Amino acid sequence: MPDMETAHRTQDAVFWARNGYDRNGEPKVDAPVDIKVRWQIKRGVVRDPFGNTIEYDSLAVVDREITNGSLMWLGTIATLPATVTNLREVVFYSESKNIKGRATRRVVHLMKYSNTIAASA
Repeated sequence: MPDMETAHRTQDAVFWARNGYDRNGEPKVDAPVDIKVRWQIKRGVVRDPFGNTIEYDSLAVVDREITNGSLMWLGTIATLPATVTNLREVVFYSESKNIKGRATRRVVHLMKYSNTIAASA
């Protein structure tokens, strides 16, 4: 299915997909992947399907479905420091189709992630 925003995703981001939790209840993530995004620093509030309020401090237009709890960092894998700070956690994912249902716009709402991650995680 075509993506409505391909031409506007010009920024690089590193994406770690959430894949569960370890024995201590700490989140586990897959290896980092470079993706193209359109990143905006923008504070706001969204409501989930249950009516809960979710705050965010930035959002990104992406090309794929992204699981809540995944991590993102503005930059590329090649420029990752040994310990990555200034991470953002996906707190809400939304997608909408165009009027003909052929193209999809995917947006993740992000919030500052308080922990750090090793670049090789």
